[in-house]
Amino acid sequence: MNKIACLCILSVSIFSISSCSDEEGVISTSEISMNPQSIYSVLEITNSPDGVYIFQTLTGQTSIQVTAGEFEYTSQSWEQSQVSGVTLFYSLYLNFSPAYNSTTGTQELGCADIIIKTFQNANLINTENFQIGYSQQYPDVIYCDNLVANNLFTKNLTLVAD
Repeated sequence: MNKIACLCILSVSIFSISSCSDEEGVISTSEISMNPQSIYSVLEITNSPDGVYIFQTLTGQTSIQVTAGEFEYTSQSWEQSQVSGVTLFYSLYLNFSPAYNSTTGTQELGCADIIIKTFQNANLINTENFQIGYSQQYPDVIYCDNLVANNLFTKNLTLVAD
């Protein structure tokens, strides 16, 4: 009798294990596909006073010296494969140090126009527009854009894998 009961329990167990893959909502590993993700940013600087910019993304940090003018820089691409729909995080950082003007004894005045465009798989997904620099330093410091006080911009982007 015990042998028959054991065989019945074993048969039910095997049946329920084999039927799990037939249930709705269960995804087999063969249905999961990894999609390549390529994320990068383009930094555009115009109307800049003399100074040094530090630009950083997930792929690294770059120091850019601008002398009264404009500059464009494209970051290295952050490449990885992800499951479609997975949340990705991508950080942007920009710091500006205006050059010291020995004639006035202060840092260079001026408001640089900044555009940072971020692309995912060649599609534009985010654009940041702001000014950075000083419009006045004495008697009180006035920044060109209060959202970028201290000449520092940071942003964490939340992306979804294609």
